[in-house]
Amino acid sequence: MFVVFVVCVFLLIAGVALAEKPGEEGVQKLKIAVLPYFDYQPYVGAHAIGLDRELGLEFDLIPFPNENSGIRALITNSIDICEGSMNVIPNIIPQTPELRVFLSITQFKGFVVIGRKSQVARGQIKTFDTLMKEKGTFNPAQRAVFAQMKGKTFCLNKASYAGITGAMLANAGLTLNDVRILDFADDAKAAAAFLRGEGDFYYGSLPQEIRLLKEPDYVAIVGNEAIGPAGLWFSNAFAMQDYIDNNMDTILKLVAIHYRVIRYMHEKPDAVLPAMVGFLNKAAATNLTVDDAKNLIKNFEDFANLERSKTTVYGGPGSPNYWKKSMDYYIKQNEDMGTIEKGSVKSEDFVNQEQIFKKFLQNKELVDWVNRPL
Repeated sequence: MFVVFVVCVFLLIAGVALAEKPGEEGVQKLKIAVLPYFDYQPYVGAHAIGLDRELGLEFDLIPFPNENSGIRALITNSIDICEGSMNVIPNIIPQTPELRVFLSITQFKGFVVIGRKSQVARGQIKTFDTLMKEKGTFNPAQRAVFAQMKGKTFCLNKASYAGITGAMLANAGLTLNDVRILDFADDAKAAAAFLRGEGDFYYGSLPQEIRLLKEPDYVAIVGNEAIGPAGLWFSNAFAMQDYIDNNMDTILKLVAIHYRVIRYMHEKPDAVLPAMVGFLNKAAATNLTVDDAKNLIKNFEDFANLERSKTTVYGGPGSPNYWKKSMDYYIKQNEDMGTIEKGSVKSEDFVNQEQIFKKFLQNKELVDWVNRPL
């Protein structure tokens, strides 16, 4: 009996000790849908180094193929959080009005018009960066960079990119009739023609842009927010309104975890990128390397830290990167295509990430956690 008593006491003490370990008890588990793009991997990195458990959460990261499948899972309560781009969901909102966008993860920086360095060297074309130095402010530089494209030739797939090309030219009061378009069956053929010396500019997909910019005679002329609202593309996190209402503390923790792992991605990338790359490669059957990921972060994905977010994505109408410019553009695009009724969808009705960001900034404990030494 004495032996049994000792064993029971030992097990009781051991159980108490386990229970007292940080995070072992009272952990809130979250099911998060992760899409097969590098944009959506930060929470993977955060989970790998235990940032979720530091705040009493535990991520269950589930690969999903696209926004539509993730949103369906949100509706059925199969998951708690879904990742995806807010720019693709205006036509979903009429059927799912309770869907909310609560966090901006990154701004995709792959919308780039590519020209030839030889033209730049001869003074035939100036890059947006050069014009910014000359003009001193954004709007005059934006107008000037597109004004010089009048009469020039674009190599592109017209079906995919004529719309955005027309939108960027409109910054200088131009239309597609003011340029010449060499129309190709796909991006690869357009890029190949540009490599052969055809055209003045190429515009197309990220893989072809990366390919061209690795060559010695090609340079990015203008891109992303300088293109205008059509050049803004954000990757985000979604939840249902009732989930946010009932779990605001959790939502704010998710914001904090996001901004802390972004610091790791910039300051100590080797601590988180291997896990992010490994998860993505398995989910998407790709062979991305850590060096590839570092290149994406440097050149094609703006994972803004906490301070930069205040002046860019949440910087208000004065910021060329302001999220609402993009969202309102894509809502209008859907209205023009007839996929939604005019006036039926308003960005402020389903995008609440800016209000949540402001609420997060008022939480000193979480902000201090984000900013503490890595």
